[in-house]
Amino acid sequence: MKWYFKVLKQYADFGGRVRRREYWFFVLFNIIAAIVAMAVDIAAGWELTVDRSTGLPNYGPCYLTYVAAILLPGLAVSVRRLHDIGKNGWWLFISLIPLVGGIWLIVLFCTDGQDGENRYGANPKQSEPRFTGRREEKSIAIAFIMGAIVSVVGFLFNSIRYDLFTVILLILLCVLMLLFGALYYPARDAGKTAARRNIAFGSLAVAALISAVLRLSALSLLRGYVAIILTQYVWILHHLALLALAVLLLLKSGRKSLRLASCLAIAFSALSIVVPLAKWYMLLANGHTSSFNPWDVIPSIAAILLGARYLSGKAVAEDELTTEGSRAS
Repeated sequence: MKWYFKVLKQYADFGGRVRRREYWFFVLFNIIAAIVAMAVDIAAGWELTVDRSTGLPNYGPCYLTYVAAILLPGLAVSVRRLHDIGKNGWWLFISLIPLVGGIWLIVLFCTDGQDGENRYGANPKQSEPRFTGRREEKSIAIAFIMGAIVSVVGFLFNSIRYDLFTVILLILLCVLMLLFGALYYPARDAGKTAARRNIAFGSLAVAALISAVLRLSALSLLRGYVAIILTQYVWILHHLALLALAVLLLLKSGRKSLRLASCLAIAFSALSIVVPLAKWYMLLANGHTSSFNPWDVIPSIAAILLGARYLSGKAVAEDELTTEGSRAS
């Protein structure tokens, strides 16, 4: 089980290496977790059905949420497993070769890692790989970038529900998230990293503000749907907590304030994943038709990762050192 949680901790860490044991234990517990999520859907009455028009299965919200949430760490650990045998992550695409591609990839995943150090790092059998602050920051940046991309896909599928002005704001929101991820990605020079971070936190603050305003405007149009109104309130609090964290980081605030904002960002981001599931169930139980889209899962997880990063005093101290380095340069 520890291997599974280790992979989740390194949520979008595509650097370094993992041994066979870590990879296959993650695969095992990942399958178990997916089965549990599907069982919860069936127990709640969200049974698996097949769309007659497309022939594709319609999965329940718990399973879809889990699949969306585990997408990035699953890809990341697969890339690190390929690194262990000296191959880059692009080898994942051999699975697209009909018939033999998938078998070939499984064989690579079963191959023992290279002895000693290779270009991707030290042998994980000989030394415990460290998930350093720099790699953690890269993971957060990648999570925000992927969250923005996934959100764009979700908006494209649901664009007919929005007016032109709302669509423009949603696109701007995705661009700002993408900008934050790109700028938060650590540069080699400490001075450049600090300068980029200021713009990154500013873009995140604007994105969170736009999201809160959109949710408030949607809330004003709702009447009588308790489940939907509750979801909107949770999302507003989620974005406001993220706004507070971004502003405090931009102002280089004290540790206590950052810890409080980080705790709030983590709590409301987690609720923004759980509450839509409850809303789905309440609407169906009352006979209302409702759709469920897991598009917001990855952005919420990215916010949780960001909050967790600044929950510890160590992260704050590292940022202070980075700021001092930029001033000295």
